[in-house]
Amino acid sequence: MIPEILAPAGNYEAFLAAIENGADAVYLGGPEFNARYHADNFTVSDIARALEYAHLRGRKVYVTLNILLDDDELLRALDYIFTLQELGIDAVIVQDIGLLNAITRVFKDLRVHASTQMTVCNPEGVRMVTELGVCRVVLARELGAGDISLIRNQCPGVELEVFVHGALCYSYSGQCLLSSVVGGRSGNRGRCAQPCRLTYRLLEEGVMMSSGYLLSPADLCLLSELPELVSMGVASLKIEGRMKRPEYVAVVTRVYRQAMDRLQEYQEDGRLDKWAPTRQENEDLKGIFNRTFTINQWLGKNIEVLRTDRPNNRGVLVGQVVKQYPDEQRVDVKLERGLYCGDGIEIWTRYGTNPVAVVENIHVNQQRVEKARPGDIINIEVKGRCCSGDPVYRTHDRMLIDKARETIVANREENRVPIWIQVKARTGEKMQLSFSDGQGHTGAAMTQKPVEAAKNRPLTKAEMVDKLNRLGNTPWKPQSWDIDMEPDIMIPFSELNEARRMAGNELKEKILSAAKPPSISREVFESRKYKVFGESEFSSVRTSVVSTRKNDPRQPARLSIRVGCIRAARAALESGADRVYLSLSGLNGSACSVDELDKLKDLARGADRELYFEVPAILRSGDELDFSNIREQSPDGILIGNPGALYRFRGLGIDIQADYTFNTFNSETIKALVQQGVKGVCLSPELNRVGLRRIVASHVPLEYIVHGQLMVMVSEHCVMGNLGQCSGECHQRERVLMDAKGYKFPVFTDRYCRMHLFNSRTTCLVEELGELERMGIRLFRIEALLDTVDMVSQTVNIYREALDRIYKAQNPELSGLRARLETVAKSPLTRLHLKRGVQ
Repeated sequence: MIPEILAPAGNYEAFLAAIENGADAVYLGGPEFNARYHADNFTVSDIARALEYAHLRGRKVYVTLNILLDDDELLRALDYIFTLQELGIDAVIVQDIGLLNAITRVFKDLRVHASTQMTVCNPEGVRMVTELGVCRVVLARELGAGDISLIRNQCPGVELEVFVHGALCYSYSGQCLLSSVVGGRSGNRGRCAQPCRLTYRLLEEGVMMSSGYLLSPADLCLLSELPELVSMGVASLKIEGRMKRPEYVAVVTRVYRQAMDRLQEYQEDGRLDKWAPTRQENEDLKGIFNRTFTINQWLGKNIEVLRTDRPNNRGVLVGQVVKQYPDEQRVDVKLERGLYCGDGIEIWTRYGTNPVAVVENIHVNQQRVEKARPGDIINIEVKGRCCSGDPVYRTHDRMLIDKARETIVANREENRVPIWIQVKARTGEKMQLSFSDGQGHTGAAMTQKPVEAAKNRPLTKAEMVDKLNRLGNTPWKPQSWDIDMEPDIMIPFSELNEARRMAGNELKEKILSAAKPPSISREVFESRKYKVFGESEFSSVRTSVVSTRKNDPRQPARLSIRVGCIRAARAALESGADRVYLSLSGLNGSACSVDELDKLKDLARGADRELYFEVPAILRSGDELDFSNIREQSPDGILIGNPGALYRFRGLGIDIQADYTFNTFNSETIKALVQQGVKGVCLSPELNRVGLRRIVASHVPLEYIVHGQLMVMVSEHCVMGNLGQCSGECHQRERVLMDAKGYKFPVFTDRYCRMHLFNSRTTCLVEELGELERMGIRLFRIEALLDTVDMVSQTVNIYREALDRIYKAQNPELSGLRARLETVAKSPLTRLHLKRGVQ
């Protein structure tokens, strides 16, 4: 099976670039609900136009609805999806589990793809989201050849989509809150401000170990790995780039199309092992945009992923500075590659800002030339200081861009759809005309009047072909002709033109009808929507009811805490925590013996408290074996944060708490998780007061993080490993990344050398506990993975005191408690998103 090439489109011009350069499918976003808010995006009429253009050419269009939605947005999203399925969209790409849950009940035949934002990274994750209703899974970009092959073998009936080219995120997609916490722009809501592309300093005990763009990955390029991807049976090869210009889409799509077509020929000839990308293909990919290229984790752990010296386009090396003239206005450059007038260049110099220029005049041997060749020493105008030996890079390739622009034209002749034209013309009978596309679709027409004998000059076959061949702005081009016409006949040109138009229109309608997936009527849609939302206990259409302690018969709210070691867990239980989540990720280097765990369980149960084990949010294939004996250890429950972990551990007969890494943003997500066996849910920390009030009408016990330094990133890319300083014991040391404003983000690695980045501020909502409790939050969590044993004891004591006050009085005084917590916390306090929310 040859996989589809799936190209991005941030606007209609980029869509044309993708289709006209050979994309089998295009993914794009509408005016809202998509993870590229800052792209131009598509109106509904744009999508309709794109669908027609694609379907007539046998291509597909997928629409992204890959952000988290709050309860107030779910109904609007479903109304929008109804419009999309009426238009005939081929699939929607979804991140939000709640939206997925609603789609599968309302639009039973609509194809849904699980976005890479779902962080599916093992076979169990694929099975889980498939059970939830998806037909295709876009795998996490961190997976390598071995991971994908294992998933393919264990999940043979599921379509797998793999990113092969474009920008990478430093964090696992869907597991990043960095943009959210530093500026309120949520990546999970499509507003990522890309803080990973900024400069940082890595500090250990106050000493700077490194500086630069420490979180900035190179660009992914798996062109060389296409034979293995094809052999695996991957369904789709995805190019990243909805924020990129149309010329970028054109070049990258063309390169992968050409490479795949050539690979197919090698496969048919039994020479697949001889295939390799051409030099020109590699040159074109580098020339259009690159941050240097990486194969990421394709071969396993790869420390050559990050590029810390610069976060933007590097271009292609074209030569070196030979001489700079005293006025610093001109330089001589010896070329390794050709250079054209109109190219953009950048000189990488050791002196501050790199000089950049658009090459307007090139002189070789004092003669002005349009193009200089490799080996030439050229003289060009460049303002700024540089030195002999400084490398010169081409960052704008005029010829490559011009060539790409030539392809961004609708109905290019070389890409028109071939049709077979048949004509039968007999005197006294109406002329019969048919257009066939070779795929079983035929459009037929007849002239209005019978064919007449010619009185003067008869109609020639050449004239017949000429008139029927005037297909204008249609997608058709004649592949062959079968003209059966009597001699000496006459047919008015107007009749020929009208027959041509009618046959073309009928062929068009038949193709579009066949390409359109099944859809439902407005009546069926409204009925199903009412059934899902109108009768559900998790209804999105609800009024916010704030209860009071006087009329509320529920049990007191409880206190939970997540810790990283046995000693901290014991301190939390002794200080009054009702539930302790003991992390098993080895984040702080500690290990737990069986005896220590048994004593801890005895302590918890003797005090009528609960001990849960935390399973890491990221479990790659094989990692889950480290937790295979959880049932024998008999905790009171487990905390999980990923679809794969839910599938793996839901059958153990142990209570499951869904962590905030499920990005629970609405009531439908809660419902979907409960249907899969979850007993409680920790809500997204990105929810504000308004979102919480909508969601907490649920009868399911809900948890909300009210204190601690929030984990904001999980990454396969260890920053120490990238610096060549990974000792295997770096998870035992605390380091910080300091940004340009002086904010310090703690950094730890776990037993798998995955890096975890924590917020620079400590969330503290102690003064808001009463409000949250009246909303219906039943479990208040403290995040204490970074805290000392003494900090754990003090923090739990203060929150225990606050909850006791709330239980005893309707409006207790809590303001003094925040001041006490300020003296305990490692970093300044923040209320995070409770008031402002996220964009």
